[in-house]
Amino acid sequence: MTTPPTTLIGRGGGGELGEVGLCFKPNDDPCHGSLFFLFFSADRSSLPHRTLLLVCPPRLIRRPTNEHALSSSSATLTCTTALLPPSRGRPRMDVTRKEALWINNRFNPHWVRGRLQFQQQKPSAFSTPRGSGRARRLVRVEQLWQEFFSDPSQWWDNRLTKKTPKHPDFKHKRTLDGLWVDGSLNPSWVKEKMASMTLGHIQSGDGLRSWVPDSFCNGDKLSKLCEEGRLKEALHMLELMVQQTTKPPIHAYVCLLNGCSRRKALAEGKQVHALIVQSVLDSNIFLANNLVRMYSKCGSVLHAHKVFSNMPQHDVYSWTAIISAYADSGEVEEAMNLFHQMQETGLGPDKVLFVPLLKACARLAALEQGRQLHSDIIKRGFQSDVIVGSTLVNMYAKCGCTEDARELFDNMSERNVVSWNAMIAGYAQNGLGKEALALYEQMKQEGVQPDNVTFVLLLKACASLAALENGRQLHSDIIKRGFQSDVVVGSTLVDMYAKCGCTQDARELFDNMSERDVVSWNAMIAGYAQNGLGKEALALYEQMKQEGVQPDNVTFALLLNACANLAALEQGKELHSEIIKRGFLSDVVVGSNLVDMYAKCGCTEDARELFDNVSEPDVVSGTAMIAGYAQNGLGKKALWIDNRFNPHWVRGRLKFQQRKPSAFSTPRGSGHPGRLVRVEQLWQEFFSDPSQWWDNRLTKKTPKHPDFKHKRTLDGLWGDGSLNPSWVKEKMASMTLGHIQSGDGLRSRVPDSFCNGDKLSKLCEEGRLKEALHMLELMVQQTTKPAIEAYVCVLKGCSRRKALAEGKQVHALIVQSILDSNIFLANNLVRMYSKCGSVLHAHKVFSNMPQHDVYSWTAIISAYADSGEVEEAMNLFHQMQETGLAPDKVLFVPLLKACARLAALEQGRQLHSDIIKRGFQSDVIVGSTLVNMYAKCGCTEDARELFDNMSERNVVSWNAMIAGYAQNGPGKEALALYEQMKQERVQPDNVTFALLLNACANLAALEQGKQLHSEIIKRGVQSDVVVGSTLVDMYAKCGCTEDARELFDSMSEPDVVSWTAMIAGYAQNGLGKEALALYEQMKQEGVQPDNVTFVLLLKACASLAALEQGKQLHSEIIKRGFQSDVVVGNTLVDMYAKCGCTEDAQELFDNMSERNVVSWNAMIAGYAHNGIAQEALALFEQMQRDGTKPNEVTYISVLSACAHSGLVDQGCYVFDSMCKTHGVTPTKEHYACMVDLLGRAGCLADAEIFINKMPIQPNSVVWMTLLGAARNHGHAEIGRRAFDRVVKLEPKNAAPYVLLSNIYAGAGRKDELAKIRNEMKEAGAKKMPGCSWIEVDNQLHAFVVGDATHPQSKENWIDWWG
Repeated sequence: MTTPPTTLIGRGGGGELGEVGLCFKPNDDPCHGSLFFLFFSADRSSLPHRTLLLVCPPRLIRRPTNEHALSSSSATLTCTTALLPPSRGRPRMDVTRKEALWINNRFNPHWVRGRLQFQQQKPSAFSTPRGSGRARRLVRVEQLWQEFFSDPSQWWDNRLTKKTPKHPDFKHKRTLDGLWVDGSLNPSWVKEKMASMTLGHIQSGDGLRSWVPDSFCNGDKLSKLCEEGRLKEALHMLELMVQQTTKPPIHAYVCLLNGCSRRKALAEGKQVHALIVQSVLDSNIFLANNLVRMYSKCGSVLHAHKVFSNMPQHDVYSWTAIISAYADSGEVEEAMNLFHQMQETGLGPDKVLFVPLLKACARLAALEQGRQLHSDIIKRGFQSDVIVGSTLVNMYAKCGCTEDARELFDNMSERNVVSWNAMIAGYAQNGLGKEALALYEQMKQEGVQPDNVTFVLLLKACASLAALENGRQLHSDIIKRGFQSDVVVGSTLVDMYAKCGCTQDARELFDNMSERDVVSWNAMIAGYAQNGLGKEALALYEQMKQEGVQPDNVTFALLLNACANLAALEQGKELHSEIIKRGFLSDVVVGSNLVDMYAKCGCTEDARELFDNVSEPDVVSGTAMIAGYAQNGLGKKALWIDNRFNPHWVRGRLKFQQRKPSAFSTPRGSGHPGRLVRVEQLWQEFFSDPSQWWDNRLTKKTPKHPDFKHKRTLDGLWGDGSLNPSWVKEKMASMTLGHIQSGDGLRSRVPDSFCNGDKLSKLCEEGRLKEALHMLELMVQQTTKPAIEAYVCVLKGCSRRKALAEGKQVHALIVQSILDSNIFLANNLVRMYSKCGSVLHAHKVFSNMPQHDVYSWTAIISAYADSGEVEEAMNLFHQMQETGLAPDKVLFVPLLKACARLAALEQGRQLHSDIIKRGFQSDVIVGSTLVNMYAKCGCTEDARELFDNMSERNVVSWNAMIAGYAQNGPGKEALALYEQMKQERVQPDNVTFALLLNACANLAALEQGKQLHSEIIKRGVQSDVVVGSTLVDMYAKCGCTEDARELFDSMSEPDVVSWTAMIAGYAQNGLGKEALALYEQMKQEGVQPDNVTFVLLLKACASLAALEQGKQLHSEIIKRGFQSDVVVGNTLVDMYAKCGCTEDAQELFDNMSERNVVSWNAMIAGYAHNGIAQEALALFEQMQRDGTKPNEVTYISVLSACAHSGLVDQGCYVFDSMCKTHGVTPTKEHYACMVDLLGRAGCLADAEIFINKMPIQPNSVVWMTLLGAARNHGHAEIGRRAFDRVVKLEPKNAAPYVLLSNIYAGAGRKDELAKIRNEMKEAGAKKMPGCSWIEVDNQLHAFVVGDATHPQSKENWIDWWG
């Protein structure tokens, strides 16, 4: 029997035409592959089984030229031209459905094409005879699997080569039948039998050969995927290869590592590393070298260093890789240290190694290190190498030593175009444009062919010199050599002409460019702006936007400059708005130009407000602000000494002018010579009798205070004063600090307590680290060096403030004092780097220590544990034990905390075992941390058993157990434990109450919450801001927003958490309008919102569909730098989608730097919410391709999308694949979606059967869904049965009464209608009044049925009724 075609039916325009059908011709038909539309009668009973209803646009319908017939076992369908509509009467589209699913239509989404092809290319599973059901298809699939396993040699194995999931995993060589390993119709025994099958080779006894081309075995397929950037597919392929008996070759790993390096894909690189470890190949030196190189290219020097450290041996390539990693990251000193270590091992560097080192020296202008490398190069005879020589020339030129670079260049035995470019660049970058042009002439004389880089450098030299004639000559050379089409050369030509004042020539050249990038546009805009043609610059920007070119920070800086010169305030404000949208506000150059623009436009207050919000104000922005004040006649503000808007050098200079009375406050009319004389006189007095002066160099708080102060006249002197005579420095060389110097009588005005470090300690406690560091530097310079405690004191201060830069300076002082071998200081250094978040530096210090004690190991293990590297911390823990050192109880606390934070239960159990062996389980701190670990890992029973067996318990132990109960759901147990805590007379603290209130909030246990509130007042903890915030949260979550607000208003110092708790209370109780109003009050009181605040406010906007306020919040989020926060981004996507702006939501989703499953869910739900089911399903497919595993929420959104668009087949397929493909167990919500899907399609009987067969007890939502469907379709019997079920579960709910009343009213059954209304009254169910919101002029207005309290209700009523 010929298998009938899959029939796809699309709904036509209605009327007498009935249905229009889309049908594939059979394979034996002369019109094979054609598609025709068939018109059927309105009676759907004649349609084939498994018909998929579709919609097709009229433009795709073509008329059949003659009669065709399609036969099946049960019916014959005929299409005739007589049924076609008139020429103008094409079937009108059903506007409630989407575009047609034309199979070969390139406008269809990929998932549509895939789904249709999936229907065709599974003939064995889906193209069964008319009238057959799921059982018949199951039988057919099982038959095919039996054929497959009986003779697998007749099947191709396509699992490695298939491009998309729609292609079958196995394909029959003769019949071309397809089988899918994860097919939803597969028998259960298939998985067991498939376990013995392997990929890419012949398996003994089964004859199955993978259908893989020979070239694949050589890695061609993997290499191609990596080159195309399809790293996830390549990684998946490598994982499959690793699982086989025959492991992949080494170069397969290397190929993927190189792909990760090119794309800087650190996450994928780590997965390849894991596969290498899994394959026990991590000791392979070749692979290890490539791993180091990959981590280096991806910017993770820490991981590169780890791999290098774990290598059993190192060759020259290993050293080259790790040294290049440090050099590329700008760590020149560390790179040089490793370079010397390499030589100490006896390995000689090759010439390749010197290139990255020299480039790093050039980038950082590290001339001394560059000279050392040059010396090594000469010793090893590499100076004759053209690449090394060119890099040396570049290094000297970048360091400003053009003479040395030229001498080296002239002495090179061989030179290529790169060598000439390096020397030309050196001249051009150091302002020697003429020399650069002269060198080009010499280059031509020697017959060296210039490249595009040469011309770019020379054009820049001409631009800086305004050498138009030379530029025109170069332009001529560029045309002769065919470089005019190069976009970089073209952009530089435009820039050269513009800087030489020839804007017309520049514009002509710009217009004739075949390809233009943002740099080209910037060059032209800069030309207009710099030549006073600001209007043309702004007009060009409009053209730039029309052509779809994205501006960068340079573009905005240039345009703002143009607006400033034109005093074009309105255009400047528009640019400011675009800058915020594009996230360039944090750029310091753009920020400075914005300040300058507002100031030059006379808006000094706006400029000042903007300057206040600049995250890193520099001298440029400060100068712009000062200039703005000066230009607007506000000179006093510009030079206000204590004005924090002045750059530090301005403040320092002004204070210096005022606070030096002896040197500067000379009589009126005296000039500079008089001041010089006065200063010299004071110095002579100082050296004649120093005992009359106080030495304040150690104790002075800021540079404005004098170094020496006369005890009687209070004249001051500064050791580095600009008016000091030259002989002062020589005489000062013999002076010392902090003690009496023989023969001079100078006593430092330092209290005795200072020698004990009290002053230093106080500075560190107050966070004045720069002053403390300055003091320590002075102490280091003295003959009597500071005590070890002084360094430790500053290191602890750096740890508390997480001041990494200052910590590094202390480290430098320790090295300078030759104290880096001191184990006590080294331990504190490791701890400081750990607290500052730099595990790499902590590891370096630890590695360089001559010996380690238990505190050293504790410090480095804690560093890794605190950074979340549990595995590395555990490895170090085992290494410590191998050295013979036994860990103390302190070490277990950070390890257990790390396990708790990451829910690493297995590692936690290992640590527990070690704790028991060492007898630390009786320690109350260790025991409490163990309880916390088990609770955070979800093992509340284990935690409770441990808690009960503790010999000693303090309040921390009780809090850990209460937190475990509260965080894992059983809040009642938390409250019961508190009662036991009181019985044992343990005093609770503020943390206890915060945890208990959280438990009450989760349980909505208002009465217990009130009792806790009473106890809080008795114990006097109500003033604690954390407890107060948690109380507000508890009342709000229990629905008592008024009580929560009263409590909030009574708080003396509410912080951002308190405000956020109150906003959350309003938002969660449907009071979005109040939440937004509270945010306005929050801003007025100067409280800075955090990311949680914005998340809650965006949710409020989403619930109200308040788009304008949502956009304002988006703008503020960008200003405050929260747009990169993944939770905020997800909520923004959700807000835009719920407000109907799916395009804005999609754009925001596409631009997210980091996406998780919640991001995808928000976007899919957005499409579902707006009835765009096809986009939702397409995104669902894309989500799976991107490797993100869908969760329960994803499926709810997808099923909802199918329900709202009537896609019954797709919805059923998704529901079936939920558990089978992704292992997601359906919940009541999923079943409710399926009921909704079937109910909306009119399949009420099927929906009721579906509910009755549910493996879990249906809730009221499921039955309400069926009742709603019955109301829509007017089915009274099913509606009554659903009603009875709902009323049993929720007797006070008015909604089922209303729905059933509507059914009876529509059917005209008045008696039943009256009866159901009486039942509603007897049950006491009350219908809630409807409420609507409208947003007018950024103001939300709420209207409730029958409510006349709105101030404009009377006018609205009159307007409504006319």
